[in-house]
Amino acid sequence: LGRSREVSLPNYFTLAEIVDEPTEHDKQQKRAAGEELTAEYVIGFDVPEHLRGRELEIHLPAVSGDDVVVLNGVEIGRGEMDPAQHWNYEADPLRWPYLPARYYAIPADVLRDAGNELRIRVSGERLAEHTDKRFGLTRPVALRPRTPEAVRRRVAAYDREMGFFRPVTEGPKANLRLTVDSAEEAGGYRVTVENTGPAPAVFVVLDLEGEAGVPFRFDEGAFAGIPPGEAEVARLAVEGTPPPETTVVARLLNGETVAAKLS
Repeated sequence: LGRSREVSLPNYFTLAEIVDEPTEHDKQQKRAAGEELTAEYVIGFDVPEHLRGRELEIHLPAVSGDDVVVLNGVEIGRGEMDPAQHWNYEADPLRWPYLPARYYAIPADVLRDAGNELRIRVSGERLAEHTDKRFGLTRPVALRPRTPEAVRRRVAAYDREMGFFRPVTEGPKANLRLTVDSAEEAGGYRVTVENTGPAPAVFVVLDLEGEAGVPFRFDEGAFAGIPPGEAEVARLAVEGTPPPETTVVARLLNGETVAAKLS
């Protein structure tokens, strides 16, 4: 917290590892990292016209560490990462969004139309003995309409034993339509996920299959919920030339998996 610099998200503020039997070099890494187990992200923003006058939230899609969120000097939420339930960073967090998500409702009298200051304090001090000491905001922060409580309740918790999804077997189902179009930039694609079903699509996750190891990343790899008749758009960047059979896959908790080939 004694230094400041401009960063883009995702961002991690320490990479030192913990090992069972540390060497002297490992101990030095630990001591150095111990001074950098807390960081504060400061974001200034104005509220877009189409969001003004609505009930909004600050959404942190995947937090690696404990967090405290302050908007315009007022704390609007805090959360703790449970090392028994959530993995820390072990793979590409944009591809595997298994870290805890936060939904912090914004009081109407706290938000301004312009000149807002959001401070997100992320700490790994409590978790240092449980993780590999990679802490931070693994995906972009969003200002958006509040997520319905019914959708949040139906997002299944992830743990290692059960695997990533615990599908919803009862209740109304959603139907997804997946469209992939080439973007203007080289190696870029526009992925549109539309819910054509009668129920909200719950916890929609995008992935790429058949890419044969070609590096890729989604700018938004998961959506908590997509209401009926609405769509979400993600940008996909692929480095190199993927095989012809490469497909984008969308999975969800209350519906069938859908896929579309890269065009």
